[in-house]
Amino acid sequence: MSGLPAGLYVVRVEMADGTAASTALYSPVMTTPRRGTPPRRERRETPERGSRARPCVGLAARTLVARALLAMVLASGAAAQPEVTWERVGNHPHNTPYPPSFGPDGALWGVFADRNSLDGEEVVYDGIYRLPPPYDSSAVWVKVSDQPRGAVGAIHALGRDTLIIDELGGAYRSVDAGQSWTRHESIGRTLRIVEIPAGLPYAGRLVAMQGSGMAHLSDDRGASWREATGWLYDAYGNDAHAERVAVVTTGPHAGRLLGAGLSGVTRSDDGGDTWHPTPEYAYAQQATGCIATLRGRAPGGGDRVVTVVNDIRVPTDSVYARVSDDGGDTWRQTAELWPYGAFGTCVDLVDLGGGQAAAVMMRGPVWWTGDAGETWSLWAEWEELFPPEEHGPEVGNPRAQWAQAGPDGRLYVGVSSRGPVWDKRTSVPVVAVAGEPPPREASGARLRVSPNPASGAVRIALEVSTPEAATVTVYDARGREVHREASGARGDHAWEVDTRAWAAGVYTVRAEVGGEVLRARFTVAR
Repeated sequence: MSGLPAGLYVVRVEMADGTAASTALYSPVMTTPRRGTPPRRERRETPERGSRARPCVGLAARTLVARALLAMVLASGAAAQPEVTWERVGNHPHNTPYPPSFGPDGALWGVFADRNSLDGEEVVYDGIYRLPPPYDSSAVWVKVSDQPRGAVGAIHALGRDTLIIDELGGAYRSVDAGQSWTRHESIGRTLRIVEIPAGLPYAGRLVAMQGSGMAHLSDDRGASWREATGWLYDAYGNDAHAERVAVVTTGPHAGRLLGAGLSGVTRSDDGGDTWHPTPEYAYAQQATGCIATLRGRAPGGGDRVVTVVNDIRVPTDSVYARVSDDGGDTWRQTAELWPYGAFGTCVDLVDLGGGQAAAVMMRGPVWWTGDAGETWSLWAEWEELFPPEEHGPEVGNPRAQWAQAGPDGRLYVGVSSRGPVWDKRTSVPVVAVAGEPPPREASGARLRVSPNPASGAVRIALEVSTPEAATVTVYDARGREVHREASGARGDHAWEVDTRAWAAGVYTVRAEVGGEVLRARFTVAR
């Protein structure tokens, strides 16, 4: 295929039953160039005015690409790209750039300070709002309370009653579902708050990443905060500017935090107290707001870390996907996601389970991978998410600000603009949970959850080859413990767990038996 011109080639495979699956993309420039060296581009001749340009790729060449790609995908066992459309979230648009938060009550919490003109009337949304399931355009944003002292920022739902809103120079905390607030001046502007999952060192600690400022830590659910003891500065006093954090959960580097920001990726091995550069860090020469850990996807069984980097050392078409299978100690480039330029800067990378992930660009496409970041395909053009006819001229140029997987298994994408715009979500669940075969560990142990999805009682069965006592813990999508069982008896174990009071979403089961840890996931559907 060396004779093909530079570009992206996406195969769409039509099945006999009428279903379709888009496979991985192929590009002649997707080989891994030496880092910092721009990939070679083929020169394209511009046809003379009035002449008819010849097709760049003939039918035979396209057929060859399609057959080769189909063989690659079938041989690799990569997941098929979900076919989706994009639908509105909630009953009104808004123009806030701050991400909302899905709470353990199943609701989507947001902070609005909007005064928009809709259909000739002024509509005001000002305060703390809550959107209950099913989150679609029929769901109504319900005002919970006024904003504390006019604070507007990202909201973080840490528990059924605990909320944190950030603002310039401080943060507000509520422990009564937004009815009253306490101000914390020390925490500063917070871009993301990450809770270290149970079973890891420093479990339950909150790590607040503040972009171009010191990270702050809390070990009491946000009641008090302290600065990290060691932040990363270069020789000129510039800080590491970390905006996103990924947590390594399995493998030899379990518990490591990886921060992604203006100059690349940094790491912390002490719960966020001190930070150090990784090889994927170069001050003021690259930027990434995207990083995620794909659980168990490294060849050795640990987590794979994936990042999407805008490398400004390459003047054009410089967005790359890179992966690490050793907790960020080394990195390998897998794909070049071009030609979307500066607006192609990645704003969020979302783990969709089963080796799948989505990279949402600032004002470009949504990319998808089904093989843990090795290959990428175009999932949605910008115009598919935000059709120009959907918004009036006052909107301007909306840009994506955040993306996250919802408790219903769908991908949510939020935008901001100078006028009202709609957040969007996929029309169907895309998180890969149901149908995943439970792996049998080397010891012969196996953890099974059924039914999956579940709507009432769920059966958690632990099969072991040797008699051992066991402990089983269930966590929600944010890493919070929702159920625990312990058995002193030895042998196989099974528990019936009632999920009727749980919010719809994805849950993780962690079983400890004989010094071994097994994990499984399941979905609660409503």
